[in-house]
Amino acid sequence: MEDGERIISLNPTPNISAVAYRIVEADWRPLGAAEMKAKGETIQLYSVSEDQTLVMAVTRVESPVSWANTMTISSTDWHLYLAYYRKEDQTLFISSSGDERQCANFRDSLCLRADKIAGEKTFRILHDINLLKFQNVGLTRGTRDVCFTMHVGRDINAVMDDLENGTAIKSNIFGIGFERGTKTTAGCSYKGKLWEMNSESIDYWVKWCDSISRKINNPNIDTKDILKNVIRSEKIEGKWPDGLFYADWPDTIYIEAESKITLVVNGMPYSLLDLQLGYPSRKNDTTLRIPISTTDALGNEKEIASVEIILKQDGYAIECGGIQLIYGGERSFSDYLEDHPLRILKQDGSIVLGNYRYFSPQTLNVKLPREHLSSWDWGTTQINKESMGKTRNLDTVQGFTYTKIAPLYDIVFNDDGTGEIADLVAINEKDDHIQIDFYHCKYCAKDAKPGARVDDTYVVSGQAARSVKWLHTGQAIFGQLLDRYSASIENAFDRLLKGRPEQLDLLRNKCRDVEVRIGFFIVQPAISEARITDEMLTVLGASYIYLKNISGTELKVIASK
Repeated sequence: MEDGERIISLNPTPNISAVAYRIVEADWRPLGAAEMKAKGETIQLYSVSEDQTLVMAVTRVESPVSWANTMTISSTDWHLYLAYYRKEDQTLFISSSGDERQCANFRDSLCLRADKIAGEKTFRILHDINLLKFQNVGLTRGTRDVCFTMHVGRDINAVMDDLENGTAIKSNIFGIGFERGTKTTAGCSYKGKLWEMNSESIDYWVKWCDSISRKINNPNIDTKDILKNVIRSEKIEGKWPDGLFYADWPDTIYIEAESKITLVVNGMPYSLLDLQLGYPSRKNDTTLRIPISTTDALGNEKEIASVEIILKQDGYAIECGGIQLIYGGERSFSDYLEDHPLRILKQDGSIVLGNYRYFSPQTLNVKLPREHLSSWDWGTTQINKESMGKTRNLDTVQGFTYTKIAPLYDIVFNDDGTGEIADLVAINEKDDHIQIDFYHCKYCAKDAKPGARVDDTYVVSGQAARSVKWLHTGQAIFGQLLDRYSASIENAFDRLLKGRPEQLDLLRNKCRDVEVRIGFFIVQPAISEARITDEMLTVLGASYIYLKNISGTELKVIASK
């Protein structure tokens, strides 16, 4: 077995980090570290890729033990070294499980001359990360009394002006966010260290180096522009703001947990999947009320409880009438919500958690682009009726939508009801991926005509935003559809409008190895495309930018003429 195979057989998962250097190809010597020597350290395994761009090495280090003054016994450590030379932009990435001295020794063995990429260029790796939230920021100030300060959490909010105005020098930054539809982390220091809070395969490390190389070598990236995308926080004091239009369960309640959580209301247990949160309304200036409802056997929605969020001088309190949460153990639901606040969407695109509002300047008051708004001629369809129900009534919003989209898909599933992913889930199997589109339908109020009522945008915009939680959960999506199909078929309700359950089961298995892509659609005939207002476009824009930032997919809205 060659050294490269032996290294890979160890299943290495290095920390995803590196220091980058600019070197010309003539100075690159991939075999140069094969004889690398340092006190007590010897090369055990050494491998260079066929294209001479990747070097892997494993070393053994013998060092004295700290508790004895003897050479009779020693401590043994093993270290992994990685070097990757990206020829197209003449950038060398060095990583090691050892210290800075060992990294420098490894680098010097591989190249004649290397110029470290440091300073402002390293902060370019934060480019293209959406909903970027700084976790910690280190600043250096040119004052006599304070030269370095570290800021974490909400304390970061206070130094954003320093970052934007350049009154302090960025020393190091670590943040989290979303890039190309995937949650990610990124860290960088003025001295040149680059990292992701992750440990992965060597192949992943190389791809990560490719990704950040394209950023740090791009002179068109202005790090000042990156700051416009950073999330700020603002304390809510004295009065709840206007424009709160949708509430969702806490971020800590994942899809896998929803089916296992029970809320006990007045002694009656309810699965969380059978419950939904209603429209947030101000009971008074300091009390926000959010109803909790369920659907009865006849399909009628009824309120069973509510959550009240009460602003206090130094925080907030939760009141929800003694509801108990059962998940593993049992605890007060109000206590749980104080630790894990509901997520509330605001009309301007900001998000409220507890008594803080979170936003980034770049995503405030974004309007839905007009090219993402289209319309259908609904003819004589009863647009004041939403659901097609068991009878597959096509003279409804959902039914008419089905007739329009059915020719475009292999499978169309009626997922309407409490706990739904969307009113209609439409699926196509492509050559290189599985496409799943969520259609969120809403009816027009009784006797109302298509028009310019902002209220007609609130609920359906929130539902669309909520469905982003199904991103990257292909197996869970198909599992949910199959479970709901089995449960409903017993009640003579066939949810599969087009396709067969065997197809769903086959795709559930396929999506382990095939990419799943999600599309988001709002269907609201109460909106007139011709009469839609800027306020309505802003509410729809709140969901549009939220979905785009997290999933990389752009929301589309279908209205009336």
